[in-house]
Amino acid sequence: MHIKKKKFLVVVLAAMLGLSGCGSKTTVVDDYGQVEDTSSDSSEKEAAAVQGNAGMTLTDMLGGSTVSYKKDFSINGKPATIDVVYAVNNDKDLPIYKVEPLSESNIDEATMVKNLLGDKAIAFNTEENKYLNENKEDSHYLIRCNQAITYHNHGQINFMSDSCPGWQDESSYYIHNYEGSYNGVTYQLLISYSKLYNEMSVCFFPKSVGELAGDSSLKYVDTSSIDGKLYEYYKNNVKIFDLDEAMGDRPNLCNKTDDELMESITTTLKDTINTEFPKEGISFYDNLNNLVIDESVEPRKCEAVFLGEDSVASDNLEGAVRDGYCATVMMSLNGYQLINDSVSLDEDREGIMVNTAFVNDSGTIGFNLAAKYSFKEKLADSADIMSFEKAMDSFVEAAPENLTSDNLEKADGNIEFSRINLVYFPVISAENSNEITIVPAWSIEADNKKKQTIVRVLINATDGSFISAMN
Repeated sequence: MHIKKKKFLVVVLAAMLGLSGCGSKTTVVDDYGQVEDTSSDSSEKEAAAVQGNAGMTLTDMLGGSTVSYKKDFSINGKPATIDVVYAVNNDKDLPIYKVEPLSESNIDEATMVKNLLGDKAIAFNTEENKYLNENKEDSHYLIRCNQAITYHNHGQINFMSDSCPGWQDESSYYIHNYEGSYNGVTYQLLISYSKLYNEMSVCFFPKSVGELAGDSSLKYVDTSSIDGKLYEYYKNNVKIFDLDEAMGDRPNLCNKTDDELMESITTTLKDTINTEFPKEGISFYDNLNNLVIDESVEPRKCEAVFLGEDSVASDNLEGAVRDGYCATVMMSLNGYQLINDSVSLDEDREGIMVNTAFVNDSGTIGFNLAAKYSFKEKLADSADIMSFEKAMDSFVEAAPENLTSDNLEKADGNIEFSRINLVYFPVISAENSNEITIVPAWSIEADNKKKQTIVRVLINATDGSFISAMN
């Protein structure tokens, strides 16, 4: 959505690397524990999960294109029911990945600054450069990222302010801001690390995004939705623009293919911030606005639209420029949602950022990213998924053994597990906390009578083992 606070907060405060929850729920980042695999060698275990069903589709392995399960049981003496239906709408393979945690010690901030801004970057840690301020033409995007990360780490922040500190060194997190030149354009850079979440955040945008479009009056770059429309907040209302109608005379200037654009993003992130992500973790088709979309309608690529206040005031986005696309980074893998182990379901605290990168024919032109892991290798091209019935039987057996009264604090009667999704989730080896695999998992949620999520349970989709419970 548009402009100033509400524009970026709608996009930024959706889910940082903590990733959005299942369905239309919004998940949020809060306190969490380590998720451990109790096996002696999780890499060998997960690699072994690809042997049995070679050549079978997900539909074949689950036992049908639409599968269901219903059973009554009890948890800690409380009556419980699971009544779920899962429809396969993505028959892509489900690989298993090995990743490496991003610890504070292996983040080379100086090298990242040099890679992106060169040797003459200015740090915002002097009396002359103590704050970022929109009234001084500092980046709207960096300021909103600063505020969101501070909030995420339980710091004090005023979201209505147009400024933020340029340098924060707190006991549990730091946020450092810089300014310099990138491809001949003045850019601003945020680098942050949270000890609370073992999470690195990087935000990198031009000081004036209009410089990229050749028009300084275009102060914002926004993103169309997968329905081909641009949703802009203007004068306390939402204006909706169909891009092909409003800008039919101004097609997107970017001509590169999806593969070329994804290669630009992954290469840029690897070369500048030394973090690797697989191409299957880059998508131009994620539902950033969480819209209800008819599944029969082919999704559209999310476009980058440069615009100003006058553009939104007009009926046809006058003066706006379509140049490039917006991709999500590690919000999903192969079309399956990636849920991170720093995501909880506490409605009192919103998440931080949707991980996005803007790219056009000139390359990657900006990104905001929060990451806990760097990808190392694909352990298997296609996991052996347990049949749906057996996986749900395992859930019914594992839930009473692993859920505690703390997990069920919001329960107000019968515990009804009614929502399910197939996702990716990280599993940490009990033997070595640096040995982490990202595996297909069933996310199963129960709500109370107030429609609040009581608990989310993660079950390994390859063997039915209990992974984690989030509440």
